[in-house]
Order: sequence, then C-alpha cells, then structure tokens
Amino acid sequence: MSIEDEIGIKFRDKQLLKRALTHSSVSGDSNERLEFLGDAILGFVVSKNLYLSYPFDEGVLTNKRSELVCTETLASAAQKLRLERYILIERNEILSKSVLAGCFEALIGAIYLDQGIRKVEGFIKKTILFAKHKVEKNWKGILQEYTVRNTGLYPEYILIKETGPQHKKRFEVEVWVGDEMWGKGSGRSIQSAEKEAAKTAVKKIM
Repeated sequence: MSIEDEIGIKFRDKQLLKRALTHSSVSGDSNERLEFLGDAILGFVVSKNLYLSYPFDEGVLTNKRSELVCTETLASAAQKLRLERYILIERNEILSKSVLAGCFEALIGAIYLDQGIRKVEGFIKKTILFAKHKVEKNWKGILQEYTVRNTGLYPEYILIKETGPQHKKRFEVEVWVGDEMWGKGSGRSIQSAEKEAAKTAVKKIM
C-alpha cells in the first residue's frame, strides 16, 4: 500500500507529495513551506465549518478550534494515516508528535496545491472534523474563557510548592481569579500542574 492509498488521493505532482513528507534533517527542499501553508488552510477550513455548524459564541468556537488543530490531534490523525511509514527523516532524529503534526500540515498544503480547496476540505473533514481523536481538553483555555466572560478577570497561576530530587521533582500550583483561589493541581512539571489546577477549577464551575 502506498501513501496515496492511505490518504485516498492520487497526486498529479508526485514531487509535491514527496516534499510534504521530507523533514528538514534530510534536505533543504523540505516540507517547512508546505507546513506553513497547510497550517493556514487547516485553520480556515476548521473555523469555517465550526462557524457553520455551531451557534456558540467566539470564545467557545476558539476553544473547539484549538482542540482540533493542536499538535496532539494532528499527530493522532497522522498516525491513523500511518504517515510515519513514509516520512523521510534522518535516523538520529526523533519522530516526535510535533514532527508528525508538521508533516500532516504539510500534506494539507500539498493537497491544496495539487487538488484545490474542495479536495483538501474533504480531506480535513474526514481526518479531523469527523474523526475521533483522544485529545486532552484545553483546560486552561476553557477556564480563561469562562473567567474573562463572567468576571472580567484572567486566571493567575501561582507555584506554591516544589518537592523531590532534581530528576524527580513535583510541583503544586494554585489558580486564583482575583482574590479567590479556584483550584489546585500537581504534576511533574509546572505546566502539567497548571493544567490540573485549571481542570479542577473548571469541574467545580461547570
């Protein structure tokens, strides 16, 4: 099975498809420019379809779009298409989620240039909008949208405790809105602790 069989699209320009799957570690003629184009097209198509499908306000639509175009979602879509089998990358490079997501965006750019907007919109609907991906909610974004809309204030994350040895640290964070503490969270990094604090806060208010 070829990459064209995996994605269900036959390219007119095979070199364009090859470039979309070429990492910068292999060639100067890599997929970075196509990734730039694909990112813009993906944002437009997802935004348009969310606007037409849901009567939500701008904040909710923004959070939904963020979940659909985040690295986790794009990497999951790339894995479902088995893109890792076809990506041209140096052996010592890690085929990370960000690399997979970048190749997926580059593929979107390549499909647009080769087939046009209607074909690429169908591809995005099939692989992103109508597909199921296990992606963690953007808890910090949800909390911020709620607090700004209902209180006019932004959440503030405060590191309150740092424990454990250097190689196994654990962080505890509180999230405050104005003079009120809304939630606590802990994690192996400050970022993960902030996410947990936001998640705790959101589950209390919704």
